[in-house]
Amino acid sequence: MQFLNERDGLRTIREMLGKADAATIVVALWGAGAIDALGLRKEWRSLRVVCNLQSGACNPSEIEEVQKLRDLGAKVEVRSDPRLHGKVYLTDKQLVLGSSNASSNGLVV
Repeated sequence: MQFLNERDGLRTIREMLGKADAATIVVALWGAGAIDALGLRKEWRSLRVVCNLQSGACNPSEIEEVQKLRDLGAKVEVRSDPRLHGKVYLTDKQLVLGSSNASSNGLVV
């Protein structure tokens, strides 16, 4: 187990996702630029994103871009939960649990 500060959080999440071909990202808010900040434009065997689409704080064009990752051959699934508050970045090998949404503020971009 390791504690991360805001500078190390994004770097660690990017590295973790970069090594994986399957991931689940559960964050309440999904902001503009999150796909590129997280390094998600690559081939995925499976990518699941759960966010709170009803909150109005998720960027709709960014969510559309997540779904367009299917064009890279990925099995992409986007779901919504209006009660969601947690922040989880999960692969087969690692887990980051914290308070960072997939947004410029949360990822300190």
